[in-house]
Amino acid sequence: MSDVVDNIFIYTDPERCMGCHSCELACAMSHSSYDFNSAVLAGVVLIPRNKVIAIKNQTTTAQCVQCEAPCLDACKSNCMTREAVGVIKIDEEKCIGCKLCFKACTYDSITMVEIPQEEPTDGKKKRKKLKAFKCDLCFDRIDVDGSLHSACVEACPTDAIIITRDNSYRIKSLSLRGY
Repeated sequence: MSDVVDNIFIYTDPERCMGCHSCELACAMSHSSYDFNSAVLAGVVLIPRNKVIAIKNQTTTAQCVQCEAPCLDACKSNCMTREAVGVIKIDEEKCIGCKLCFKACTYDSITMVEIPQEEPTDGKKKRKKLKAFKCDLCFDRIDVDGSLHSACVEACPTDAIIITRDNSYRIKSLSLRGY
């Protein structure tokens, strides 16, 4: 992990996290083209790139730690990139759902999500279409000065979630999650 020590990532302090799931909702909304009310009315499933987990009587979040990225090496459709600040992004439009990144992820931080498909009109069997999703720190919300405004950080009511480059937090987070 030495080549990724300076990569930026999200850390959630389990001492401050109250498990309210505000971060999950904010994440899902940040990556959706719907506003909350429209999504609910249309029955759209909102998909967060993070998840609140309970471990040892504490709650925290689990998401990509922007590591050395075996997922990046495994991707054969070239839909994954490492951005300048170290964030690994998936171009969800280019993702072919092959699961290679999912299988390569050391920390179970990639989720394969079934994308709803329309019924074929030619009588053929409907095929499942998958896409890989992972935390990208809301890279699309980066300021011109390079500062990130991750939705989960902004939504956390207890300020438990931070964006950091401190590798000791990465180790703490992974250790708590059993890695």
